[in-house]
Amino acid sequence: MESIDYKTILEKLGPEKNFSNLTEDELYVYDLIKAIKHTAALEEKNKISQAINQSPDHSKIGTSFDPPANPSIFPFKWKIWYNVAASIALIIITFLILRTNSADPNEIFTLHFKPEAEYIIKAKENLSQYGMIDQQAESRDSILKGLELYETKNYKAAIALLTDYSIHYPEQYTARFYLALAQMNENQFEAAEINLAILNDNNQLEFLHEVKWNYALCLLKINNGIPKAKMILQQLVQSNGKYALQATEILKSL
Repeated sequence: MESIDYKTILEKLGPEKNFSNLTEDELYVYDLIKAIKHTAALEEKNKISQAINQSPDHSKIGTSFDPPANPSIFPFKWKIWYNVAASIALIIITFLILRTNSADPNEIFTLHFKPEAEYIIKAKENLSQYGMIDQQAESRDSILKGLELYETKNYKAAIALLTDYSIHYPEQYTARFYLALAQMNENQFEAAEINLAILNDNNQLEFLHEVKWNYALCLLKINNGIPKAKMILQQLVQSNGKYALQATEILKSL
């Protein structure tokens, strides 16, 4: 877990205090520090008031107050700010330690990302049900070759072939799906996210659960993708399909 710098949080907020710019972790740290500062200010105000009242000449003190020449009379001021700094550091460290107890998104991805081998066999056996007809021998051979390249883990070649194929046949969703998976295998997560987002918008897909599952995993590898990944995982939980149990466990750990 990366450390969260308070100065960076303030810069992201900007003069308009746009809290939507902050992540959940940054917003949590911001609120904690604000609360600590408020408490410290009240404590300092109370101790100054007590010092004034205890001073022999407090009756002569007007609206302004000058500390005595002897700074040892007011050691509490330094102690307050020292304690504030120490408290902030302790809370941030504690917060980060607690957060590290939750699963790391990269570990979740590594554990759950699979090649979808079961579905690729079905796709190869019956290409015609995904919009292909017998007369389209050239396009049939093209997607078949792309799937075979994916199966043999030749992901770069599969990406090249399936990208070109998807340009000419944008409605061929099986090709786009395995293009996205090949891109994920090559750490091209931004490109994969675009293809999976297109597929996720099609509620009629036979393999929509596979799309949503891999879409959620892909989002875990993208900056600020976790909130959307949680939303997709929640959809899988509500569907009570093949990935519902796994999605539930991941949501608990995020």
